[in-house]
Amino acid sequence: MLPTFQLQFSNAFYYVELCYDSALPGRESDCTKYGYLCDNILYYNLMTWQCPVTCDRCSDLITSSPRTGKLTNGTCVDLKGSNGHSDCRRYAMLCRDPRYASLMATECPKTCKYCSEH
Repeated sequence: MLPTFQLQFSNAFYYVELCYDSALPGRESDCTKYGYLCDNILYYNLMTWQCPVTCDRCSDLITSSPRTGKLTNGTCVDLKGSNGHSDCRRYAMLCRDPRYASLMATECPKTCKYCSEH
C-alpha cells in the first residue's frame, strides 16, 4: 500500500533522479520478493510504478518536462483550489517525486519552478 495524499491534481510526470522501489513507512521494500511479477501482464503496470528499480524500468518512467507552466498576465502562477487558495507550498516536496511530479507541474508550476518566463 502506498502513502496517499488528498490532492486536487491530475496527470503523471516522472524524473529519473528519484527512481526508487516503494516501501511502507518504517519497512524495507519487498519488491525483490515479488520481482517475478515484473513481466506478468496482470502486474506489469503496478510493478513498474511500485518497483521500477527491481524491474529495471526507471527509464520507462521518464518523460520530457512540460516546463511551460501556467501564465496569467505574463506571470507564472500556481493553480488554486475551490477554496481560492493554493496548497502548492504545503506539497512542494512532491515536485520531484516520480508519482506526483507531473501533477505538480500542472497545478504548481511556480512553486516547482517549471515556468519559463521569457
